[in-house]
Amino acid sequence: MRQVKGTLLLPLAKTVNANKTGVYDSLISDEAKEIVENRILASAWYPFEVYKSIYTAVGKVVANDNEDLFHKWGIAEAERVFKDVYASIIYKGDAPRSIEMLNRFVNSKMFNFGGFDTEFLSENEMVASVEEFDRDFKVALVVLCGWMQRYLELCLDKPVKSEFLKRSWKEPGLTKMRFTWE
Repeated sequence: MRQVKGTLLLPLAKTVNANKTGVYDSLISDEAKEIVENRILASAWYPFEVYKSIYTAVGKVVANDNEDLFHKWGIAEAERVFKDVYASIIYKGDAPRSIEMLNRFVNSKMFNFGGFDTEFLSENEMVASVEEFDRDFKVALVVLCGWMQRYLELCLDKPVKSEFLKRSWKEPGLTKMRFTWE
């Protein structure tokens, strides 16, 4: 069974619980509602489908399904996560090692499946392919792009640009992203 850590659900559950309009009632699954209404433990594992249901609903309500906002959301989340709590997996100036550690981190601390494959095309260009993830989970894939962009910026101490080479929610195949820097 595909699962995610409670640390990923906590901020989403707070967002849902803070909204008293009832807008989420028809957007999230019954299983997701039950989990959101109870105490979520950061270290516990939860069903991926619950995470997807909540994340997609929050993306619709808060970001109005806007990809630019999803991308900015990813940048902000990476800033929050990697500036303090997980700063130890950033190897300053060593993008290949940092990305290897990021992949290990994602597969041990966040998800029990999937990951991404990376290829460094030059000293200032990397392509990442997202593997074993829901192809239609647009909000998470766009957030991931912003998240990886900010992670690389923290590693390299310089601006990084990102772009999608392929969007799995729009066309067949894996989602592919390119990251470049000076």
